[in-house]
Amino acid sequence: FRFPGMYVSDTLWHKDVDYSGVITQMVLENYDRASAKMRRQRLGMPDVGMCLLIQEPISDDVRFFAPQYTGVFSDISQQALLLFNQSSAPLESMQISPRMRFWVDENGIIDDKHNEFEADLAYRLRKLSQDLPKIEGKGWEIEFVGKSDGTYVVQTTPVFKKGKVIVPETSENIFDAKEVIGTNEILAHGILYIPSPNPSTIELEKLVEFDVKHPGYCLTASHNVITKASGGFPLFDYVIGPFAVLDIGQRYETPFAPHLAQFLREGRVALNGEFNNKSGLGKLALKPHDMQVRSGKEDIMLGPHYSPTRLVVKADEISNKGYVALADGTVNNFVPLINL
Repeated sequence: FRFPGMYVSDTLWHKDVDYSGVITQMVLENYDRASAKMRRQRLGMPDVGMCLLIQEPISDDVRFFAPQYTGVFSDISQQALLLFNQSSAPLESMQISPRMRFWVDENGIIDDKHNEFEADLAYRLRKLSQDLPKIEGKGWEIEFVGKSDGTYVVQTTPVFKKGKVIVPETSENIFDAKEVIGTNEILAHGILYIPSPNPSTIELEKLVEFDVKHPGYCLTASHNVITKASGGFPLFDYVIGPFAVLDIGQRYETPFAPHLAQFLREGRVALNGEFNNKSGLGKLALKPHDMQVRSGKEDIMLGPHYSPTRLVVKADEISNKGYVALADGTVNNFVPLINL
């Protein structure tokens, strides 16, 4: 039940011997991260403590942890996603935007321009994913790093796998999607809107309380809020209940980091884009000043707000198509989370 990024790692070198205990303790304390505790509580799992996994560094440079390449192969749909990450940040590479991505079919063939090394690695990782134990409804995510003598698998994780979803081309679509993460069809029970990357302590407490009591909602926020791009709080350390995530507003051309993307794919879907004019929800992407000019002060939503508006969301990551429609044909009023 562990999801990618649930716990973090650290490096420990011979020169760190005097404070190695401190570094080890920092890793062990990841067990009590807010997101990890919430995950275990939701699943009814007992708190039995952290297992410590120690791996030798994979590097051609004895002075630094510096692999030649690092990446992840994710068997998430009819095709698998092969990412090459930033090898300059090996331990953090799954937490920052990837540098290259390919789709790989069932035969291990890349469907885009590539070189011989990329083709060979894609084929071998596809074969490995097919040889791993079969789990119903799951594919395998394989994290790898490489040096001069070959490629090493450092972690495997069962991940949500969904077949192709047909996304309708109809006028009911109230969202213009530019990028799609995940493949699924879901019914979201309400919309949670988070306009700010830095909620107050009271708002944060209400946010966690709401997330526990309202599973299956649609989270709507700007890219900065979702990804911490502006140095905000780690949103998904606190909320794990949304079925869908709508990334609205300016994108800054920053792709989702692999761990965040995989977390969003785990039974969820995420769409980056904007509401069109068919529903009246486009105002969510407006800045507070624009809201005031257009609608009056009473409509400014400065903190987390909730509406019981239900949404039908369909997404297919391979075709990069997304669909959002009003399940009941109406948009209900938003209420400040602190008033619920």
